[in-house]
Amino acid sequence: MPKQKLFTPAVLEQVPRWVASGQKAAEISARIGCTLGTLRVQCSREGISLKRRRRDPAPESTKPHSTEPRRMSVRLPRSIVSIIQTHAERKGITAQRLAASLLGKIAEDNLVDAILDEEAA
Repeated sequence: MPKQKLFTPAVLEQVPRWVASGQKAAEISARIGCTLGTLRVQCSREGISLKRRRRDPAPESTKPHSTEPRRMSVRLPRSIVSIIQTHAERKGITAQRLAASLLGKIAEDNLVDAILDEEAA
């Protein structure tokens, strides 16, 4: 009696849906009736990812503002860095902390347009 084909086109079509719905690869392999290794090999051959993506929370614009700091890298001309360092030393803080504080105040007080309009004039 010939072996029944486990990976039919219909099954292969379902695998990405199962992954998207949050099922783990081991659960999917049990559902199909194969080993986890067989599932991985077959999906690799077919170009099907078994990696579950984290559910994307609300887009950035609708997320509440978090107070948790995030990293941001900014390149500045040496002359500007020198000015910031001078002011930071006077205040007894690091240049990075002063720059972060300045940018934070500008954003919080909605001064971006006002500052950029002055520069354009």
